[in-house]
Amino acid sequence: MIKGYEQTDISETFAPVAKLVSLRMILALAALNGWEVDHIDVVTAFLNPAVNDDIYMFLPDGIDWLDPRKPARTTVCKLNKALYGFKEAPRLWYRRIDEFLLSAGFRKSSNYPDLYESIDGELLLILYVDDLLLAAKHRDGIYQAKSLLHSGYRTNDLGLARQFLALEINRLPNGNLNLHQTRFILKVLQHFGMQDCNRVHTPMETGRQLLAGNPDHLLVEPREYQSLVGSLMYIAVGTGPDLAFAIAALSKFNTKPTTDYFLAAKRVLLYLKQTIRMGLVYGIVDSLIGYTD
Repeated sequence: MIKGYEQTDISETFAPVAKLVSLRMILALAALNGWEVDHIDVVTAFLNPAVNDDIYMFLPDGIDWLDPRKPARTTVCKLNKALYGFKEAPRLWYRRIDEFLLSAGFRKSSNYPDLYESIDGELLLILYVDDLLLAAKHRDGIYQAKSLLHSGYRTNDLGLARQFLALEINRLPNGNLNLHQTRFILKVLQHFGMQDCNRVHTPMETGRQLLAGNPDHLLVEPREYQSLVGSLMYIAVGTGPDLAFAIAALSKFNTKPTTDYFLAAKRVLLYLKQTIRMGLVYGIVDSLIGYTD
């Protein structure tokens, strides 16, 4: 493992990753059109791209047996390929897989840099670092895409997509797709010691307004509060739009959270315990129904 935290010569490190909106769009199209959806991941993805710049690293601790006369910390080697921990590795990997897909005939979306379409328009591919989701009209299209990826990289074929970016994907008997985050919610409940909590039917108390904190109220550790709000925000963005108002209110107090705000955030966990299996369903509907306040 290269010690990236000691790296001094750093160029571009940014690498785009797929957004949840792209994932939901593909799954909605798959449910609407009856497409197949498969999951595949690339093994040790960051070890594939070459390093074109002159980057040198000290030999890792424990391999001074290569030359007992030279301690490992005084021996350097030139980096020809990326390693995990190398700060440019995500950028190099994205550039390599992007070039590979484009050379194979895929078209990249002008709006979402991790969304690709086959030339015939019958297969969509979404990329999140080393995880790829494939959606196609026909099973043969997915087999061809998997074969193409396997020809360039070591891959794990995970079969039908069941989980992607902590979203669980279930194909219902009628062909609809059900998305939920039950496992992720359970992990959040366990992390905050709320796995055995009671249940409530609303994420916030009716009529409750979160106002600027009273200076006499006890402050809580900001990182713990921010961690809880961040976890709730990921659930809201993923499959829980019913949390949006509560998360917007709680996020205003990330800098100096008090015990009152922390209890209000924990109430959302009580609501999640009640609605843990709720999520989104994509499919064909006869009519559009909306709700508004």
